[in-house]
Amino acid sequence: MSCQPERPARCCIGAFVGLGFGVLVGTLFALGFIPVMINAVFAAFSLGSLILAMLVAASSGCNPAMLRCLRKRFPCLLTGVVGTVLLTLTSMVIPLDPASALVAAIVAAAAFFFAYMITELIMLISCAVNEGCAFKDGRGC
Repeated sequence: MSCQPERPARCCIGAFVGLGFGVLVGTLFALGFIPVMINAVFAAFSLGSLILAMLVAASSGCNPAMLRCLRKRFPCLLTGVVGTVLLTLTSMVIPLDPASALVAAIVAAAAFFFAYMITELIMLISCAVNEGCAFKDGRGC
């Protein structure tokens, strides 16, 4: 699998980070080591909503470096944002009982999408900085 931005598997770094984080959080929650999960759910929902608003604002801008990077990273980042928002909303309406395997799976999936979203946001910002700093003579910032 290739992690090059031009390849179809361009979201693989975020997926690997999200998978590891989701498994870790899901396991710790199921074992009862994360007792106050609702605070993390609210924080993830808030960040997901904020990043969605920032995506809308950035896509309507005229910065060519940001628009090039959005073309590369938008599908991956939007997947992470939508997954995070939907699964955290689901987590807000159900009682977060660690004894339930279904609840632990929902929490693990929400953690996966949250880590995926944050990783893709970091990659978008990194791309925008690198694209914006590229001068015509090849030197960087």
